[in-house]
Amino acid sequence: MNFAEYCDLTPSISKFEMAKNTAFGGAGVCVAIIFVLTQMTSPSIYSQAGIFAAAVGLPFWVLCAAANEYFVYGGLQFFHLAPEMKQVLKWPLIIANVCIPVALACCIAIVWPFAALAFGVAAFMSIILGVRMDRLFQRHAKKLVELRDGDNPQ
Repeated sequence: MNFAEYCDLTPSISKFEMAKNTAFGGAGVCVAIIFVLTQMTSPSIYSQAGIFAAAVGLPFWVLCAAANEYFVYGGLQFFHLAPEMKQVLKWPLIIANVCIPVALACCIAIVWPFAALAFGVAAFMSIILGVRMDRLFQRHAKKLVELRDGDNPQ
């Protein structure tokens, strides 16, 4: 998928495949964190919190992947449900996206709590900037599609 196709806001199978693969990647990160933290010899409050955060995030990532799978295999006949599914998955996706940095911060806190604090601040700032960039992109995506199609907006 090239940039112009990504700018187009209409649903496509490649976009749903990309979202599905991203969700499976998030689930994989949660599983890896759980495996690493359960193999530790001395459980601490940080390892317990990290396992908890990863265990909460894992089902939400799988839910998001399964929802996108319906659109990949259902094809065009399900595309009219995409806006409603976007609303349904909004909060599970927010929760899943918060759980991974929390779990990673807990992993880092096992070694050095100050580094976990620095990671948390940087992750929070990245999320804020990412949301701002997404809003900016959404505002200008229609103009980019018009330019791609050769229309000359006046």
